[in-house]
Amino acid sequence: GAVNFGTMFEQCYGSWIKNVKVNNSSNYAFFFYDSLNCELRQSYANSRKTAGSNGAGILIQASSASLFEDNIVYNFFPLIETNFGSSGNVFAYNFLEDSRINGVLGAGLDTNHGPHNSYNLYEGNITPNFQADGYFGSVSEDTIFRNWVHGTVYDGSVSGFIINLNRFTRNYSLVGNVLGTQTSGNGSPYIFGNPNMGNSSSSG
Repeated sequence: GAVNFGTMFEQCYGSWIKNVKVNNSSNYAFFFYDSLNCELRQSYANSRKTAGSNGAGILIQASSASLFEDNIVYNFFPLIETNFGSSGNVFAYNFLEDSRINGVLGAGLDTNHGPHNSYNLYEGNITPNFQADGYFGSVSEDTIFRNWVHGTVYDGSVSGFIINLNRFTRNYSLVGNVLGTQTSGNGSPYIFGNPNMGNSSSSG
């Protein structure tokens, strides 16, 4: 049956989730809030039941020093979202697929929808795109290392942006990533400094 949140960790320390599958949640599949030193491994978030914004497969808020590794997130928007002062986390070797919302490729891995996250590592993930959306404020000192950011969906029917670092993004390191595919992307894979998520240009 449908659930609102598949799992929720609130004010947890040293806790873990492993080999859990969440199907058809109405909102977040995995939600970490005000938590420290937690882990999510080898789990699967499969398809959000309802449409609409901000229904992440994995949502991290005000949580730090945690590991999110070797998970699959399919058919959510965004696929992973980090918010509200989350820092020192590692997002590694996750497979993220299909962030379509209303027929448009939305944020796959959103590193900042609520400020101010910092010193997070995103390594070895396969994702449609990265975005620090800047909607509510700033983010800094994150590292995006050795990911494949392909800019499309599995069947190639929809493509979109690849790296979008909006305003208030500071001191980001993008190192050793593979960007796009043979058929995705037009021109530069990078978009920098736009006002908010959903804005494709800036007049300055």
